[in-house]
Amino acid sequence: MRDEEYYKLTTLYSLGKLLAVERIFTLEGIYPQLDAAYGEARLKKFLRKILLRKNRIELGKFLRKERIDLKLRHIDNFQQYDRIFLAEAVIEGERERLRASTFVEFVKRYEATGSTEKEHLDSLWLKVKNDRDFWRKMVELFDVLHEFAQRIREDADLYSQFLDRYDEKNPRYDKSLERLKNAGEKTIVVDHISRETTTGRRPARGNHNAARRPLASLLSRLAHVLAPLG
Repeated sequence: MRDEEYYKLTTLYSLGKLLAVERIFTLEGIYPQLDAAYGEARLKKFLRKILLRKNRIELGKFLRKERIDLKLRHIDNFQQYDRIFLAEAVIEGERERLRASTFVEFVKRYEATGSTEKEHLDSLWLKVKNDRDFWRKMVELFDVLHEFAQRIREDADLYSQFLDRYDEKNPRYDKSLERLKNAGEKTIVVDHISRETTTGRRPARGNHNAARRPLASLLSRLAHVLAPLG
């Protein structure tokens, strides 16, 4: 698989898997179940006080209100049914339940003879790969990922290793992700990604793989953070 093809498929799969988990939560009514399982009545006394003091909504309502699909809705080249198609291209039906596809399943479906997924996904990629708004939103998703992981840890006691990357005391700490919280650094990274997807060449100087690589791996980690909740 060529580098360009690999980058396309891993990026589409990682974002699609994230949207797929949210889509499954909607189709299978998981959000209300999260409120029931991790709502105020289930919280420890000291956590209930914090929730009331901060006027914080319950976990299911929070994830539904802050879902990634809504944060991507103002990208002209990535409309609602583009997002739905991408999500459902990464969903498998199994024993009367839905689950996110593995990467192998996704690629197998994409590469199948006469694949309708390939036609639509290639068309979608051509629309977004040079779209600065799209890549800006992708970079901004790291902040959302961090917020989701923290909130799920607090309410559901499910720990994501992604949090290690923001902890300076942890060996897995990733300084480049902390830098991405800076608006100026975000712009620099978006410039590099946009230039790379336009020319097909990596930047000669500067190490911004910390932005490009997570698009195909760290976005997937958010799906891993959410999936156990289902």
